[in-house]
Amino acid sequence: MEKKQPLLTIRPHFSPLLAALESMAVTMAGTMALSLLGGTVIFAVLSTIGLGRFISGGAIYGSLFVLGLALLPPLYYEIKRRAYRGTTYNFYDDCVEFHCFRYFINRRIGRIMFRDITNVTEHANVVQQREKITSIYLFAPSVTAAQH
Repeated sequence: MEKKQPLLTIRPHFSPLLAALESMAVTMAGTMALSLLGGTVIFAVLSTIGLGRFISGGAIYGSLFVLGLALLPPLYYEIKRRAYRGTTYNFYDDCVEFHCFRYFINRRIGRIMFRDITNVTEHANVVQQREKITSIYLFAPSVTAAQH
């Protein structure tokens, strides 16, 4: 059986400004977690094997903090850009098929029948409004219940 061609294919718009702003927020939280948790683990391991007295805790925490500030923004930006590039919504006569990434790394492939949609909402934050970008949410309880 031959697969039908979609009536319409939509790909989300990637906004570099929005991704950069989001990466700053993720960087603040991620850098704190990396430096505090990672620094504590590294310092505990070094202290256990007897090297804790040769390397100061401040150097470990500071190094991880600087490393987080340097690496997390471009890493987040690139992961988000690739996730958007791999996201498609194919519209057919009776359904929409989607290929998207949940939390940027978990690929989701699914289909929502139009008859199952109970509500449609549109959301946008201040930056999205400035960029003329919105998020559209389709609510289909029968589909959501089957996925969990």
